Amino acid sequence: MKLLFAWRYFRSEKSVNAINIISWISVLAIAVVVAALIIVFSVFNGFEDLVKGLYADFYSDLRVIPASGKILKLDANQISQLKHVNGVIAISLVTEEKAVLVNGESQGIVTVKGVDSSQSLVTNLNNHILRGKYSLGSVEKPEIVMGVGIESAVGADVERSIYPLTLYMPNRNETEHLGSIDGMNSFQINASGTFMVQEEFDNKYVFTNINFVKYMLDMKPNEYSFCEVKLDSNLNQEKITNDIQQLLGKIQAKNKVSTKSKPLFCHAN
Repeated sequence: MKLLFAWRYFRSEKSVNAINIISWISVLAIAVVVAALIIVFSVFNGFEDLVKGLYADFYSDLRVIPASGKILKLDANQISQLKHVNGVIAISLVTEEKAVLVNGESQGIVTVKGVDSSQSLVTNLNNHILRGKYSLGSVEKPEIVMGVGIESAVGADVERSIYPLTLYMPNRNETEHLGSIDGMNSFQINASGTFMVQEEFDNKYVFTNINFVKYMLDMKPNEYSFCEVKLDSNLNQEKITNDIQQLLGKIQAKNKVSTKSKPLFCHAN
């Protein structure tokens, strides 16, 4: 019955034309508002998927960190066993430390991430190289891949630079000049490439090979900052985490994020 009355007014004669006009204006206004909401929600969903994708490219699925302190100790046997845990596709050992990157009169504080050759198996950073190439060099001739924000901050140019940059890293044995550049180890280093993921990473990180960073920090062969792990997305991640718990001892998983916007974290003794 209500639909009949509504249809009557929509098709009414000129005597009630004002009601007819008002009805169509109301329908048009509602349609415009609904369409606008659909467009806005679609745009936000697109941005959400984009940000998740960028985080997934930069972060690994799971990260094993020390339960206390800054040093994660893993011997060759534990590393081998970790690689063979069911559901673990690949692992990458990482040593990370803050440093000062100097280019002539320009300098900036950066986070140096020393990674091994398996890094490309657990993250997709090499897909975001903007200029130059993804090359980390060796202990004797290290190279860095820096975020585009850092390149701009220190005035570097990975494609035209003639002179190397200077990297200052903490000297663990220095006590007299602690907290100053005088109390840090320095090394001349060339920039091989620039990456662009998002501002959070572009203004903070530089990547180089792990052996160079361990040499600069005077770390032992079994000492690392953390271990990044690539998981099989078709298997239960909680079960894989439990298997790693049994392998490495008493660890506690936290920040479980199935969307991969951030990695899982494990505490290892």
